Amino acid sequence: MFFKHTVAVLSAVATALAAPHSKRANGFNWGHEVMRGVNIGGWLVLEPWITPSIFQAYPMSQGIVDEYTLGQSLGQDAAYNVLKPHWDSWVQLADFQKIANSGFNVVRIPIGYWAYDNANSPYVSGAAPYMDQAIEWARQTGLKVIVDLHGAPGSQNGFDNSGHRTDNIDFQQGDNVQLTLAVLQTIQNKYADSSYDDVVAGIELLNEPRSSVMNLDDLKQFERNGFGQQRTVSKSRVVVIQDGFQPPSSYNGWLTPSDDNSQNVALDHHEYQVFTDELVAMQPWQHRQYVCNNVKQYSGADKWTFVGEWSAAMTDCAA
Repeated sequence: MFFKHTVAVLSAVATALAAPHSKRANGFNWGHEVMRGVNIGGWLVLEPWITPSIFQAYPMSQGIVDEYTLGQSLGQDAAYNVLKPHWDSWVQLADFQKIANSGFNVVRIPIGYWAYDNANSPYVSGAAPYMDQAIEWARQTGLKVIVDLHGAPGSQNGFDNSGHRTDNIDFQQGDNVQLTLAVLQTIQNKYADSSYDDVVAGIELLNEPRSSVMNLDDLKQFERNGFGQQRTVSKSRVVVIQDGFQPPSSYNGWLTPSDDNSQNVALDHHEYQVFTDELVAMQPWQHRQYVCNNVKQYSGADKWTFVGEWSAAMTDCAA
């Protein structure tokens, strides 16, 4: 079932459940509605811990550990034959209905840049129409969507969730930033259009850039450029910035009304408590206290802030 394979997400700022379905219902009311949702993880961007069966079909000697090496090892045609049945079956309209019936109001849908431009890479394209289908399912069930660019050329973090698990984080090398902006423009031209006002709550420029190993000024310039691109299509569609593992309040004063009158920007913070020995050793009450101790990081932010991903387990081992 859908909920077995996804990570629960998304919290934010007031109170409301999903509105009854209307084909042209109101969009998400940022700053007034509480955001309650799930990520559609492991669907349009593979992650081995979410979809282990896809990767367990191949011997470790083939080195297939992500979507990049799937295409590289099998070839694009064979990899497409693996991915298409997965795209067709992983999520259905009934899953969206179950999400809405459970009281959630938002789905965040990751997609890789290669869905729109896979030139000079082993990646398989073909996922973009499934984003369209998912948005229509959301519209039918009264849910809102955050379109999330989850993987960039060169990898923005070196994790498999970027499409390529690698020690070489080359997002800021060569033409990769410009290629990412071009892909974002394609996404923004479509989903920032007013015809999606009722269903697309925001567009996330890039998931989890590992800012600690990047030029932070260049990263923020990329995000400023992505914001500017979106504003040529829509003044109101929310631009979502992932905080790059920095405290949310560290973005205060940037892309705000006091910064060149920048409006309608939200910040996505990810709260994982599983990836160090110290965190795994915590007792449940310590995990709760850890979150409470970090509340000032959220409440002190000057942008709409939500927790777009968080650890729902006490260890980093998938069942």
